[in-house]
Amino acid sequence: MFRKTDPQTSMLESRFLVPPAKQERLKRSWAHGFNLMVLPLINEELFRACFHDSNGRPNKSIRMLTGVHLLKEWNDLTDEQVLENLEFNLQWHYALGLTSEEAHTCQKTLHNYRVMLLEYERAQAMFDAVTTGIAAMDGLGFGRQRLDSTHIMSNIAALTRLALFVKTMTKFLHELRREAADKLGAINAGYAKRYLEREGYFADAKRKQARRRLPVVARDLLALVRAFESDEEIREWESYGLMVRLLEEQCEVIEPADEEQPVEAAPPVCAERTPGDAGEGRRCDSTEQDDEEGAADECGEADEADDEGGDDERSVAAERDDEDDDGDDERSGMPEVAPEDCGAATEGDDENGDDESGGEPSASEGPLVRLKEGKEISGDSLQSPHDPDATYGHKGKGYEVQLAETCEESNPYQIITGVDVNGANESDQHATVPMVEQLAEKGLKPKKLFTDTAYGSGENIVECAGYGVDLQAPVQDPNKPPPVDRWAEPVEAPRDSGDEESRDNPEEMFGLGSFNFNSEFFEVESCPAGHAPVAQEVRDAPTPFRAVFSQAQCAGCPLAERCPTRLLKSGDRLLRWRDVKAATATRQLEQRESRFKEDYKIRSGVESTAGEFKGRHGGKKLRVREGPRVRVAAFLKAAALNAKRMVQYHTRLLNTATDPALAPAGAVE
Repeated sequence: MFRKTDPQTSMLESRFLVPPAKQERLKRSWAHGFNLMVLPLINEELFRACFHDSNGRPNKSIRMLTGVHLLKEWNDLTDEQVLENLEFNLQWHYALGLTSEEAHTCQKTLHNYRVMLLEYERAQAMFDAVTTGIAAMDGLGFGRQRLDSTHIMSNIAALTRLALFVKTMTKFLHELRREAADKLGAINAGYAKRYLEREGYFADAKRKQARRRLPVVARDLLALVRAFESDEEIREWESYGLMVRLLEEQCEVIEPADEEQPVEAAPPVCAERTPGDAGEGRRCDSTEQDDEEGAADECGEADEADDEGGDDERSVAAERDDEDDDGDDERSGMPEVAPEDCGAATEGDDENGDDESGGEPSASEGPLVRLKEGKEISGDSLQSPHDPDATYGHKGKGYEVQLAETCEESNPYQIITGVDVNGANESDQHATVPMVEQLAEKGLKPKKLFTDTAYGSGENIVECAGYGVDLQAPVQDPNKPPPVDRWAEPVEAPRDSGDEESRDNPEEMFGLGSFNFNSEFFEVESCPAGHAPVAQEVRDAPTPFRAVFSQAQCAGCPLAERCPTRLLKSGDRLLRWRDVKAATATRQLEQRESRFKEDYKIRSGVESTAGEFKGRHGGKKLRVREGPRVRVAAFLKAAALNAKRMVQYHTRLLNTATDPALAPAGAVE
């Protein structure tokens, strides 16, 4: 049964059970501001649908649980630390308005609360309620805002390509042993030996060993997928689906019927062993070295050599292609799959787990499996079997968090107004308009939004203008000189072209940017000479917008020779344009001007907020996995950051005000 928290203050609250001197110190701490200003902003009605009236037992206070989670993210605490502070921290009792008896909950209750946040975007709704309440309470302006993204990572290891294969198959075999042990016993015992009994058998390989082991795990992956592809029950398992996804993304399977396709098999291995190399056969032939020795796959970075044991968590999606000591290269092709043998460890395994013996199966034994090159693997490919939603981008594995923040100079402090989470492989270009829509829905839409070049494009400028938002983002300038090596020439101060010089250079033809358009760039207000068009229209054509300037206006114009308009038979002049092209051209001229550069300086402040989000509040490496939980964590941390800034501001005012009348409203009882 849903029950709202009783707003009545209890005389048994912990703050009333301490000496008056300590009570006075509590009133001047952050706990007082949190109790008076943050708790009232928590909307408990968001959670009413989570409880059924037929259940007579009342719920745990939603206000307390929300406040606990705000304090958790405020201080980047674990659940264990949260429960300890809730039990014994007097400031927490005061901040949450609890008696000693009420200051208790269990870890399961914290978990259940976060499950409720996962449903129906309650985390975002809770963040919006706190944020809009803070803005209204202190009259914060949001007409000017800034937007940037920052990279975060869920609670996963950065696996090498080899480790990714091994961990994915190990996860499936663990579930198979737990849920269907008889089916595990029915397959080759080599799978259990390789991936269950000797975990890390492949993943702890040195770099030169990994190159030879990757073909083995690729064959094992294909054999496991094929072994259970007709089992309807197992096909529904998430762990099996991850193996199928990994095979499709990382490997190319070539069936025997397609043997006419050029596929290089790995060099055969002789039965004769070289002295001192247990488990490694002597090659009959050697292949040529790679064209680019040691080149890293495009989907990942080069990884350092592993220690004697353990995975290398610093490397990324794809294993670096390096030459073996003897110069052999096994990247170009893989031995054919032998489903009845590929799961078994060979007799030649040495004590370190190297499997180099293999054999030379005939072409009739099964399909070929080829590992794809890094450039063939998409950024949204599987990065960890423990977090299928994590992707790979130029900043690494994980996710990108979009943070919009106020930047009004009149605000006593700035707050985060919008949060969004997307894949690490997704461009910021596609995050601009959704963020503007989010801000508009909650009534926090800015008049100007400052972003970096990654968000700037003609399309985004036009779409944001449709919402009444002026997107202040630089766009690529074709007239900007290429960057010079900073060591090649002495550093010179950049020359400010100036407003008039950039728009009225007698040596240059005018472009679209020299015309004055309306905010959405579908109408011309005036030409470079200041003349308004006599007619405008929109046609269904690739270049839809048209404006006509009269002959009388243009006949004696001194700028006619440099005008990009087209002369018509009537003597009038015609300008045709696309709105996105006009927006881009206009911005390319504006961003050269000193006025734009001066206003744009304010954008850089959002980077410190991103650093605070990742450092002080633990956003860099989260304690959760998978996209929905990452999203909840991002909203909680942003709400906690806003609450912290408000409370710190009012606490600072309270402790510096000598006259009670100067203290912030509600700060003193």
